[in-house]
Amino acid sequence: MAEDLDDGEFWLPFHFLTNDDFTIAVDVARSGPLSVNTCFSPAYLRERREKLEQKCRRREDGDHRKEGVTSGLCALPNEILFSILSSFTMKEVARLSIVSHRWKYIWENFPRLHFEDSRAMERIFESPKVISHERSNFVTWVSHVVDQHFGAYSIDELRIKFCLTRTFQSHVDKWAFFASEKQVKTLDLNFTSKFNLVNTESAHCSFPLKVASIKSSLISLCLRSVDVTDEFIGCLICSCIFLENLCIGNSKYLTNLRVSSSLQQLKHLEVSHCLHLKIIDISTPNLVSFTYRGQAIELRIRDASWLSKVAVGSRDYNASISYAFDSLLQYSSQLEYLSLMMNLKCESNIQIINPPALTNVKHIELCFIACCNKSLLGWTSLIVAAPVLQKLTLKLLGFNIKRARPIVKHNACPLKCLKTLELVGFMGRPIDLEFAAFVLENAIALEEEMLVLSG
Repeated sequence: MAEDLDDGEFWLPFHFLTNDDFTIAVDVARSGPLSVNTCFSPAYLRERREKLEQKCRRREDGDHRKEGVTSGLCALPNEILFSILSSFTMKEVARLSIVSHRWKYIWENFPRLHFEDSRAMERIFESPKVISHERSNFVTWVSHVVDQHFGAYSIDELRIKFCLTRTFQSHVDKWAFFASEKQVKTLDLNFTSKFNLVNTESAHCSFPLKVASIKSSLISLCLRSVDVTDEFIGCLICSCIFLENLCIGNSKYLTNLRVSSSLQQLKHLEVSHCLHLKIIDISTPNLVSFTYRGQAIELRIRDASWLSKVAVGSRDYNASISYAFDSLLQYSSQLEYLSLMMNLKCESNIQIINPPALTNVKHIELCFIACCNKSLLGWTSLIVAAPVLQKLTLKLLGFNIKRARPIVKHNACPLKCLKTLELVGFMGRPIDLEFAAFVLENAIALEEEMLVLSG
């Protein structure tokens, strides 16, 4: 085989000895035919040969150094390599799989599969007509990786996030069965769309009931814009006894969410924007956090002796927040974090009367949707009811500036432990100025103020 010389020629390793000990050498130019040169002395040929050998050694040394780096990484245990690769995106991990056979093996056995394409989402936002093309590309990519995952290892995580609809139901079924076969511990399917779609284009995928019925080692399950039914929840409770985290969002068919003590390990429950949901009935002794976003419903939380974080409320104009206090009153003394979201167009949300004693709450987050002629001072009594409160977050959404009114001054109520005030959506209107003034005048130990202005 020809070797590449410094002078740009291909040196062919053929030489012919003549009777007078001279050598006829044959060389080939890069773009020319074979040509026979005049005679070269043996000394000249030895010099050229040594030069070629030195260059080959330099190349080999460089290759060995590169192989050394790769070999060093490949010598690491699988668990460490998996940990290193977990900081890369799925597409980056796929590119790295060509480094060596070992890395290809790692790729095919990778235990954390995260699929998300933010650039494709940006392209859809800029030009909605490409949505079908981008969806097809995304689904093809996910299915290709799933088909390549031949490893005997179980999978720790499978996360898929993209704006998919019922058109791709067969693919979702395939991914769900794959997750079941691989004994996935964390399954997160988020098919939420930020785009205005109509008719069947907006129909959600559903989670296959057969998969929910299979005994599983699932620890965390998050389904957003994936339709589930009451029957699905029943099967899930029976088959996923190790479940610690359950999140269901934007499901159109869920009406009654009943979680019994069979889920002894359940610690975190989040339910949001399920339009036909009527009741949540929970009886799990190890529940730590509960989040509900949506219209007023019948809420029953029983035997939750470890419950410490609660977030409830809705942006809807006709949703009263009072139902939440009726249900959570018995846990008020053990809560450490409380988040409330409400629309002040609902008259019952203007103020809170006789708030519960929040003796252990350290962080309160209040999110209001209202016109600027409203007042937030009706909620100061809730803050005063939390004697060890350390952080207060106020989020202001949907305010207008059409009307101005005098600023009302509230009576003094010392907030002895409050150290951090966070104002999000602040615009200097009477509704936010008077609330901020109340806190600043009464928080005698305030150390930090964070102000996020509204755009």
